[in-house]
Amino acid sequence: MVCGANVKALAAVLYSEGVMSNDRIADFFNAAGNDELGLSAGSVYGFCRKLAGNAGESILNLEEGLLNHEVVLTDATTATVNGEQNYVRNFSIEKAVVYRAMKSKAIDALKKIDFPGKFSGILVHDHETALYHFGTDHGECNVHTIRYLRKNTGEAGHKWSAGRKALLCGMNRERKKHY
Repeated sequence: MVCGANVKALAAVLYSEGVMSNDRIADFFNAAGNDELGLSAGSVYGFCRKLAGNAGESILNLEEGLLNHEVVLTDATTATVNGEQNYVRNFSIEKAVVYRAMKSKAIDALKKIDFPGKFSGILVHDHETALYHFGTDHGECNVHTIRYLRKNTGEAGHKWSAGRKALLCGMNRERKKHY
């Protein structure tokens, strides 16, 4: 079966961005095409593997671009691989994201990725202690800080934490007006 570039590109986006399984992607395309494509999960896997093989240089270029920024955000998402917990770590700025597969979030796993060891700026993350071994400074993501403040207000009944949450949200609204 021959699939066009648009089908292959959309399959890769659904796999990487939509985090859909190969089976679900094949089912989606087959349903959309009135079962005329006959697309298998193996075909979807093949599209994504070929793209991954061809993307190496582009990923290196993106990482080099990230190295030129003062602040880079990072987070890890859990992914199950063959029944075992793994992670997909992202490093991002406003207009670029690099994803890396990792077996754990430990320091040794982070050292296997080139970017953290080369980065000499501020890493913004969710207080993962392993990340404090990389970069030159650290910031905590406001989303996580707001969760802590919400919990403090709800569980301890402190009024100051509700005010701090409102301040952070207001600052974010103002920032968005100017960008």
